[in-house]
Amino acid sequence: MNDPMKEFFGEGSNPFPLTDIQQFVDLYTTKHSAIISTKNSFDFLQEDTHAHQGYEFLLPMNNMPPILLDNRKLGIDSNRIIPFNSWQEHGPAKQQKGSQLMSFQVRKDYLSTIAYNMFGISEVSFAGEFRVIGNELKDLLRAFLSEGRNQQPGSDFIMESISTHIIVLLLRQLKSNLPTLVTESNYCGDYHIRNAIDFMVDNYSTPFSIEDIARIAALSPYHFIRIFKSQTGVTPHKYLLHIKIEKAKQFLRSKDLTITEIADRCGFNNVNHFSTTFKKHVGVTPSKYRKDFLY
Repeated sequence: MNDPMKEFFGEGSNPFPLTDIQQFVDLYTTKHSAIISTKNSFDFLQEDTHAHQGYEFLLPMNNMPPILLDNRKLGIDSNRIIPFNSWQEHGPAKQQKGSQLMSFQVRKDYLSTIAYNMFGISEVSFAGEFRVIGNELKDLLRAFLSEGRNQQPGSDFIMESISTHIIVLLLRQLKSNLPTLVTESNYCGDYHIRNAIDFMVDNYSTPFSIEDIARIAALSPYHFIRIFKSQTGVTPHKYLLHIKIEKAKQFLRSKDLTITEIADRCGFNNVNHFSTTFKKHVGVTPSKYRKDFLY
């Protein structure tokens, strides 16, 4: 294995057979980064760990086995991202078949250079936990993959640019030893609040915390709540509840789903909670709303 690939994939037992890796994954690289995306489902055949000099950001795309991270076992949360620091031991905690994942790998020296230019700190240590990511970051990862697959003149330059953009967002949004990027006094919020709203619209049925969405807006939770309310007139909680109720109305206007299924699709804990909340905001129960609309 050449040196750049060794920095990305590291030492120890790797879940992919590195001698013939492109049979199993799509692999696209720049001078400083790489993206790995499983072509089909992949089988983790054993519990084991490995480590590498570069940073890795793992995005499970479906159910996967728990992860071992520095001898801690972490349950998988699909469509959330978890960072692995330089030389941090990690790997599958047990066997499992049919897993799918995407992994963004970055050379340590490149990430350190960007972090130093952003924060004046070159040694970055990410918290070992799954975090929600926004649509902007998801779109950039897809764009990197698309450019790698299609390979047009200038693709290397575009992929390098996208890679840098991804790293900046990861440094902003993931919990680490870096300082908070912005404060209320120097914050220009329209763009970031729109990102937060877009995230809520796309993920209304998925549990997430105020800390998760505040990071999408690159703010502390306290400042995020204040700025969000000043721009929308309501708290993030009330705005999210409005999204859920409006989505429930859409589902109720057809017979495709039961009331219980709609409650689950819209992120309510149970059907009783859904019915009580719906009536409080709409004035009628979900079943009455459906009956009035359909009959």
